[in-house]
Amino acid sequence: MLRPGGHFLKLTAVFCLLSLFTTGCWDNREPEWLASSLLLAFDLDEEKGEKMYKAFVVLANPLFQSGGESGSTGGGGGEKMPSWVHSARGRTPFEAILNLSQGTTRQIRFSHTQALLFSEKLAREGIWPVLELFQRHRELRPTVQTAVVDGDLEELLRTEFPLEFLPSTAVDRLLRITGIERSIIPDSQLLKKLIEFTRPGEEMILARIKALPQKAGGEPQGEDQQGQQGKGQQGKEQRGGNQQVRRNQQGQTPPGPPAEAIGAAVFRGDKMVGWMDGHETRGQNWVRNTLQRGVIVIELPGKNGLAAIEIIKIWSKIKPRINGGEVTITVDITAEGRLQDLVVSPAEAPRPDKSLDQDLENRFAEAIRRECERSLTRAKELKADIFGFGNAIYCKYPRLWEEHLAGRWEEAFSRLSVEFLVEAPIKRWGLILTSPSKR
Repeated sequence: MLRPGGHFLKLTAVFCLLSLFTTGCWDNREPEWLASSLLLAFDLDEEKGEKMYKAFVVLANPLFQSGGESGSTGGGGGEKMPSWVHSARGRTPFEAILNLSQGTTRQIRFSHTQALLFSEKLAREGIWPVLELFQRHRELRPTVQTAVVDGDLEELLRTEFPLEFLPSTAVDRLLRITGIERSIIPDSQLLKKLIEFTRPGEEMILARIKALPQKAGGEPQGEDQQGQQGKGQQGKEQRGGNQQVRRNQQGQTPPGPPAEAIGAAVFRGDKMVGWMDGHETRGQNWVRNTLQRGVIVIELPGKNGLAAIEIIKIWSKIKPRINGGEVTITVDITAEGRLQDLVVSPAEAPRPDKSLDQDLENRFAEAIRRECERSLTRAKELKADIFGFGNAIYCKYPRLWEEHLAGRWEEAFSRLSVEFLVEAPIKRWGLILTSPSKR
């Protein structure tokens, strides 16, 4: 006869014995067999008359990592590049990224992907299949930065960015820094774009990365030209270090950045319908309360100079109302500015007083209002409510939305009356009150 708890002790002993034979990881993947994806990009291609998705991946080179930043020691790094751009085609986005394995010697893991890029061709055709993939795939994360490339997508991925080893890091930081410092692109996190897509009465807007043409810093040198330089010039080049040798191998020195983040791609549904420039995009940020920093240049009273005002705080709210059976929108915007620069001769430098403060604040508010109206005009041209006015109506007047506006919002949006009420106090004049003058 077993004592109370005897069955429990026997089961515990059995499980302890079994645990000795089940050690190890059942789904382990050896690190030396893996390569990390840092950036994914998608384009649309045609093969034998059939539309194919073309996936690009930027892979971190483990040999470069094992050899340090120079890639010259350890792990057989040699002169390995820090990353490798690889591409493959497929009838669906998932098949395309799966076909990447046909040309790689390592298994690709996508959990380290930092950015997602679309070509303009694919964006105009529709990006929902790629968004669907990012929601279903267990490794792809919706927190990546995303943008539409205006220009050659593949050339951009293979271009060297001056301050970064990896194009993925460059794209990620370019979108983040531009969004913070200038606010001339929309918020570029993919998760927020998915939220915009699913909301009624709101359209998606993605950041725009414009690929810039690369010009040589000097004439490319062929073999005949290099031969005429003589041994003395070659010795001088060798003393210039690895950077100079690298320039000569490429044949050119890019004078500027290979790309800039400015403006936005406007979508209706999952299809891109047009571009917005930087000022129009910043107008959308004013309305959506997503603006962080920026600068507005205004004329001084009397048109005798210019003043640069930095935006330091912003608050906005969308208020739908029903007046006489018609829906109208009022957008309240409050912005605080700081005077950072005066372009004026020392003799004409203004001195702060109440009338000047009021005049500058009025001009500051008018400049903000013009940007918002310019953005609204462009959005109405594209028939895309990127501000979420329809969603604000849906939240406040759900019955009105369902019965009268849900099926014809594009038409109603183009005739929507919107009023912008802007208050823009200038709180500070920098570290000095008046400009020093020559005696």
